[in-house]
Amino acid sequence: VYVRGELQATPIPVAFDLVMPEGMAVDRRGRLLVVETGAQRLVRIDPHTGTKELIASNLPVGIPPAPGAPPQWILNGVAVDIFGAIYVSCDLENQILKIWPLH
Repeated sequence: VYVRGELQATPIPVAFDLVMPEGMAVDRRGRLLVVETGAQRLVRIDPHTGTKELIASNLPVGIPPAPGAPPQWILNGVAVDIFGAIYVSCDLENQILKIWPLH
């Protein structure tokens, strides 16, 4: 992998079998939060072990494409505030969800 023309260390995969991952953020403990649009869920991934934990399911994300057309390319994002609350943008209902994780 090259960054600004310089060869970098080989990237290391930290998560597998994600279903149409879109938005990604890092929580206060350094774990990855990923919106899996294809599965309509938010997962938390430990980047050291790859362990995946379900945070929220049945999210209103993933506008389907029109017949014969490419995907809509509308990103469902995720962010974390300084208190640990998680915010997910949801394209299906044009809203932002606030989620308080249990831990």
